[in-house]
Amino acid sequence: MVINLIHLKTYFPKTVRVAMGALYIVSMPCFAGLLDDNEARKAILELRTEVRQREAQNTEKVNQLSINLTQELAQYAKQNQQLLEEVNTLKRTILDLNNMLIQTKEAHARLSGQLELLVNQQQNYATDLNKQTVILQTHQAKYVEQTANLDKRLAQLEPNKIDKNQEPVAERSEIFDFNSALAQFKAANYLASSQSFTAFIAQYPRSELLANAYFWLGNAHYAHRDSKAAITVLNTLLRQFPDYVKAAEASLTLAQSYEDIDDIKRSQDVYQSIISKFPNTAAAQTAAQALPKKAVSPIKKIMLMPKKN
Repeated sequence: MVINLIHLKTYFPKTVRVAMGALYIVSMPCFAGLLDDNEARKAILELRTEVRQREAQNTEKVNQLSINLTQELAQYAKQNQQLLEEVNTLKRTILDLNNMLIQTKEAHARLSGQLELLVNQQQNYATDLNKQTVILQTHQAKYVEQTANLDKRLAQLEPNKIDKNQEPVAERSEIFDFNSALAQFKAANYLASSQSFTAFIAQYPRSELLANAYFWLGNAHYAHRDSKAAITVLNTLLRQFPDYVKAAEASLTLAQSYEDIDDIKRSQDVYQSIISKFPNTAAAQTAAQALPKKAVSPIKKIMLMPKKN
């Protein structure tokens, strides 16, 4: 505190004022030191207070930052976990896609192999089909030729009808049934004709027309392309009636039936039998033409020449 000397004039005499002035002058450094310490303490206290306030503020800020950082770290950790799960999901998806790709490649390889196999099979089938087509066409042409020859031969052999007064003698019912079956054959209704002749043979087993019925039944089966049935019937005919007047023609049809079922050996055997048993006949000449050239000797060729009337 600074003493105002001007105000002392009002309260103290001069001598006192002089003494007090001297005392003030002497004690002024002490007061000055006292004032400096108080201000320093005050400043220190204020500084401490300010530091404490700032420390408290900083602590609060640090705590808030720590809380915020902890929350952000927790959020980042959650997001990171989600990202890890998504990455793992993507890895599994990629692995599954890779497995599917491998399976697809394997399936494609299998399908390619199967396709190649099918293409080869198709080519083989096409080749076989072409071969079978050629064989079928050959058989059809041969069948047409044989049918034409058969029709020509049968036209020469078949009677217009069996008359009741004609030999061999037969009952009227037999003659009617026989002529009906023969009419079906002439009309090229070979299936119906074969059924009619079969019924005739069953109904008239002792008929004088039985050999003729077997003959036309065998030819009906042959014309209907039932070669196996024709073979059975014609063999029965030649076995039961070896001296049948049309045995040569029946044997020729029998040989051609064997040929149709690709029994070449039996077919050639029958052809040879025709040449041996029925020389100088049209049937023998046809048989010789059907055999390979080397199978017919020159002497037999001379025997095959039809006799001139």
